[in-house]
Amino acid sequence: MADETRIAHEQLLSAVAHEFRSPLAVITGYAELLRRRDDPGFRETAVARIEQAAERLSLAIDDLLSLLESDSTDFARRLVELPHDLGREQRRSPTSGGEYQSS
Repeated sequence: MADETRIAHEQLLSAVAHEFRSPLAVITGYAELLRRRDDPGFRETAVARIEQAAERLSLAIDDLLSLLESDSTDFARRLVELPHDLGREQRRSPTSGGEYQSS
């Protein structure tokens, strides 16, 4: 059981790190491109992407804080069906409010 707990913690930390690094990479990448390019059209796109990534990072932090504040240490693993790339799917349907319905 101790090994299962250790593995679960390692997987959780890996997932959290990924959820933080992905939007940070978008933010830093677009910030660097903004320094190099003087194109108003690109600037609008870059700012929008940075804002989206910052929102994603904020949500990930909120989720982590909720998890840490929860009284429960009993975590059950379950498989769920998700779209291939949630961020890309959400950008395709900005009016969806981030809600997905199974087909």
